[in-house]
Amino acid sequence: WAGPGWRDHICTAVVHAISAVEIQAEDPEAMASRWSEVLGCSADRTTIILDEGEIRFVEVADGRGEGVSAVELAAAQAGELEISGVRILLAPQAG
Repeated sequence: WAGPGWRDHICTAVVHAISAVEIQAEDPEAMASRWSEVLGCSADRTTIILDEGEIRFVEVADGRGEGVSAVELAAAQAGELEISGVRILLAPQAG
């Protein structure tokens, strides 16, 4: 646990924010619709736009079934890596 003052120690030299999460689903449109209803946000077919980022629903493509398949981070430079089957995408964005 980082304690109550954790925000005082945030380093944004490489990563600025979480910009998106990608979730695999058997029926991406249906899952986006349900999540949209629960979150009280509108969905554009398979994407829910949030105040700071978005949730993208995609077809199951890697044999792991439904669940998180990627996380996109607003970063200083581009890159991609994989941790336990989840792709971590570093996407340069205006800071």
